[in-house]
Amino acid sequence: MRMPASAFEDDARGLINTRMALRFLWVGVAVCCIGSIASMLQPFQITPSARIVLVGAQVLLGLLCIVGTQMIHAVPARVLVLAAAWASVIAATLAALSIGHGAHSLDLSFFPLIVGLVAVLAGTRQALVMALVCALIIGLLGWAEVEGWVPGAGALAQSPLSHPLITHALLLLAGFTIGAIMLRLSNASYRSAQDREARFRGLLATAADHYWELDESLRLRRADDAATLTASAVSKGSSEVQLHDASRPTQSSAAREHRRLRCLSIPKAEESTVRIGRSRIVDKSRCTIH
Repeated sequence: MRMPASAFEDDARGLINTRMALRFLWVGVAVCCIGSIASMLQPFQITPSARIVLVGAQVLLGLLCIVGTQMIHAVPARVLVLAAAWASVIAATLAALSIGHGAHSLDLSFFPLIVGLVAVLAGTRQALVMALVCALIIGLLGWAEVEGWVPGAGALAQSPLSHPLITHALLLLAGFTIGAIMLRLSNASYRSAQDREARFRGLLATAADHYWELDESLRLRRADDAATLTASAVSKGSSEVQLHDASRPTQSSAAREHRRLRCLSIPKAEESTVRIGRSRIVDKSRCTIH
């Protein structure tokens, strides 16, 4: 029998499903289309080969996302999301190199969004690996600027105003999409929890006439209806009634009060047993409805 997964294992698996993977891939297609067109039209002071790399990386990423949407039922959704996420990291890195902005590139701002989405959909383990790789890339780009291999801040100062405007617009689009995906997942989890609670209450309704909860001191803390609380004299005094004192062999007054609960019906049992932790309380009297 498979034991329930721990919280860390649940986090490591993520909450990926087919519908969320499709949303992620189609948003990737939209971002790549807008970005490739903008990169082709903006007057960057770069060589033709650098522009080909800049535009080509985004076009290839968009095509990869389109192919992923067609293979959504043949390939696990988690694999498609991870492939698209790693391709996005590569495309953003190539954009930073081809434009010459290096570690100052605004395209690197997609890294935190991608890592956050991977953490939600694919799990924290994959997101941690991706975060470390992204940090290594940024460090290498900064080292390249120091060595003079990448212009960095100088090239960024010469960029047209349209570049930061379009980049920020794409970042806002990506952020909105990630928020919508997380909201969908949260609502789905909430509805699932409500369904489980409804099924649990249905099972309790068919398994017993009434139920109540006791704390570690055998005090009544909660009942399923007001009648139980009224019959146990909880409504007359404190909201907690001592049912039994485990340290004393004699029966306490609160335990005798518990015996007078009128809401529990055991029609064919001469003996009822209540287990709490390692203690056992046996009530040999029959409680009936009056």
